[in-house]
Amino acid sequence: MMRSRNRTVIAVWLAACLVLGLLGQYFLARKKPAFAYGVALYAVAVVAFILLARWVRADFAVPAPKIRWRQPGRIVLLMLSFSALAWAMVLIARNPPTYWAPFGFWLGAILLFVLAFVHRPSFVGWAVWRERIRAHRWEILAVVFILLLGGLLRGIDLAHMPANVGGDEGSQGLEGIAFLDGTKTDMFTTGWLSVPNMSFLWQALWFKIFGVSVATLRLPWAVVGTVTLLVFYLLVRRLFGVRLALISTFFLCTYNYHIHFSRLGSNQVADPLFLLLTLYFLTRGLSDRKPLNFALAGVVMGSAIYFYAGARLTFIVVIAYLVVLAVVDGRRLRGNGGNLVVLFAAAFVVVLPIGRFFLQHPDDFNARLNMVGIIQSGWLEREVVITGQSAMRLLLDQFQRAFFAFNYYHDRTVWYGATIPLMDFVSGVFFLFGLGLATVRWRKAKYLPFVVWFWLGLILGGMMTESPPSSQRLITLAPSASLFVGLAIQQVAGLVARVQRRPEVWRNGVAALVLVVTAVIGTHYYFDVLAPKRLYGSLNGEVATEMGYYLQELGTDYRCYFFGPGRMYYGFSTIPFIARGVEGMDVLNPISGPPDFVAPDKNAVFVFLPERLGEWQFVRERYPGGTIRDFSQAESQSLLFTAYEVPRSVIASAATN
Repeated sequence: MMRSRNRTVIAVWLAACLVLGLLGQYFLARKKPAFAYGVALYAVAVVAFILLARWVRADFAVPAPKIRWRQPGRIVLLMLSFSALAWAMVLIARNPPTYWAPFGFWLGAILLFVLAFVHRPSFVGWAVWRERIRAHRWEILAVVFILLLGGLLRGIDLAHMPANVGGDEGSQGLEGIAFLDGTKTDMFTTGWLSVPNMSFLWQALWFKIFGVSVATLRLPWAVVGTVTLLVFYLLVRRLFGVRLALISTFFLCTYNYHIHFSRLGSNQVADPLFLLLTLYFLTRGLSDRKPLNFALAGVVMGSAIYFYAGARLTFIVVIAYLVVLAVVDGRRLRGNGGNLVVLFAAAFVVVLPIGRFFLQHPDDFNARLNMVGIIQSGWLEREVVITGQSAMRLLLDQFQRAFFAFNYYHDRTVWYGATIPLMDFVSGVFFLFGLGLATVRWRKAKYLPFVVWFWLGLILGGMMTESPPSSQRLITLAPSASLFVGLAIQQVAGLVARVQRRPEVWRNGVAALVLVVTAVIGTHYYFDVLAPKRLYGSLNGEVATEMGYYLQELGTDYRCYFFGPGRMYYGFSTIPFIARGVEGMDVLNPISGPPDFVAPDKNAVFVFLPERLGEWQFVRERYPGGTIRDFSQAESQSLLFTAYEVPRSVIASAATN
């Protein structure tokens, strides 16, 4: 039994940590000049919490590795795999009119490579499975509940929440449509904004099955976000055990930041899924030494290259993790040399087709990184000249903005537009506590993958890019940040339980209470506070969304003449995506008299942004008797745009006069 004196010390110490952490977050929320006080209080709180956790330690053990290695028919399958890959590359080099044949050979090469390392399965009878399910039934039910809740939070009313359809969403939707109509066939190059076309092929698959709409534009990424919950659970369970896996996954399930990006028709939310899957198979392989796990890890790692640029972090994290692991715990890699060859050989098979494109067009492949990287774009060099500050001072400021993205600074983009940091007031405290705990324990095998992931992602996706914190570049950190929150919740619950006579009841009760509080705060903020503000996608995104739906309602019998330049243009991708088939023309320069550019073959609708509404009088002078409609913001009632509908007969009559 724990002595009463020790229980009192733990209780007082823990209370002091939580109070200091809450005070630190309070001062951060007050902004400057209280920022320094908040940082200082947080530093004391986190250090005190780490010391308390080290004094009262209760860790889970990492499973001992088992060495298994079998090679049935491997050489033949590998030869077939590389033959299929070679034939795919030959077909790609011929620049065929359609790339489905090389795509098929490439998929075949990947499948054959994986099959080469499949070991002989051991069949388990239904009685054994039934017993396993019965033994873990409460865990299975809990995971199913989390997945259903996560799917609901990410999938309900996708067509209207977020209400705005962002321009980048529209662009990716149009790229997917290009695969459907055959204007785009090469999935091994890059497309819009130098994003690999494979991402748009994935989008096109959902359009093909469910039809083209805003809901189906977003549906595949809602599925990706929900699957991320399952893979996150499996990885955390493998490394830390069931309790922390359930806590962390439930937090990620209700985490407003991850919910938001799972509801967008954009590929950034796939970044953490690639990393989680890669780390899951890799850590399994390091434990059981089965080459199949290394092959699967390599396939997933290579596939990450075909999506958002941020997913390339997967390669960097894996290499850094293996290097650090070799230094601090070399025994885990001893004897795995052949398996590591399998890992990178599998990645090579997957990456080779787009790798060819990279070698031929390196600037195109890296265009996005060259645009936003502070070194590649020349931003750092320019800022040194403009501000007169040293490069080191600017880098420290960049790091500060990235590091405190979860507790202090707000998103600087329209991708999220939240009015709070990336975590709410309560979650932010647990996040920093958990981050501190994990970082000081980084040498332990179970903490190392998440610590390497978080710090590399923070530096490369935050500090080393322009305008941190930019939410779309930090979404890859959502699972690792959720683990840190869960780690702190578990530790606090365990400490509270240590000073009570019914420790298990208190441990579960405290953890459940904190999770319910964070879930209510997070979901309420996203669905009831943030979503109605329509901050995502900017004002132009709101204009384009309402204009797209309006033109869709009018139909293809109308041609739109858009008086929007120079604020926005008809090519703002949201408009042509929603109003597919409706022709549009930008009126580039303000008119000073009745227009003469209107064709009489269709009905016309003239759309005016508020700053160009004065030109409507010239249109009405030439085409009188039309119908005028105003479209305003729902909350502020500010004018978004004005539309003037004119039937074809009026246009034809004016043309003959």
